[in-house]
Amino acid sequence: VVAVWREAYQQFKTKKGARCSIENLLKRVLKGNPVGAITPSVDIYNTVSLTYALPVGGEDIDAMDGDIRLGITEGGDSFLALGDEEESPTLEGELCYRDNAGAICRCWNWRDGVRTALTDDSSKAFLIIESVDPARAADLAAATDQLSDMVQRYLGADIFAKQIITRENPTMVIDE
Repeated sequence: VVAVWREAYQQFKTKKGARCSIENLLKRVLKGNPVGAITPSVDIYNTVSLTYALPVGGEDIDAMDGDIRLGITEGGDSFLALGDEEESPTLEGELCYRDNAGAICRCWNWRDGVRTALTDDSSKAFLIIESVDPARAADLAAATDQLSDMVQRYLGADIFAKQIITRENPTMVIDE
């Protein structure tokens, strides 16, 4: 599961040491370092991520400025990573999630930013599960269903949109 992500990460510029979020999570667990509680929503998506060995993430929709988009940057997008004290702008040629105010998640799914991070006070979340391996389509669908079920059951969430985004179907509209 890690090899396909390493190959994908070779296709764009990354910050030194950047790895797919699932690789980092799996390494941590396999070394015997437990994943501690963060917030209920993050704990749920980490559970799904580890269950299916797929990267799962989330952002606070109310903290976003405009639409979220995944694309190659020109560099210089504003970004403060969770746990950091200094801004670390995007690199030219880096693939990242952005909105109108800057980067949301660096190097595809490597590091989440402070500005749109889910907190206990978040009331609207954008949750995403990613797969670059077409052979794992069934795992992606099952993980999506489990994530949806868990946030409804444990957080009382309403699901406004659930969709698999592909090259052929690259956009999604979230309505409330």
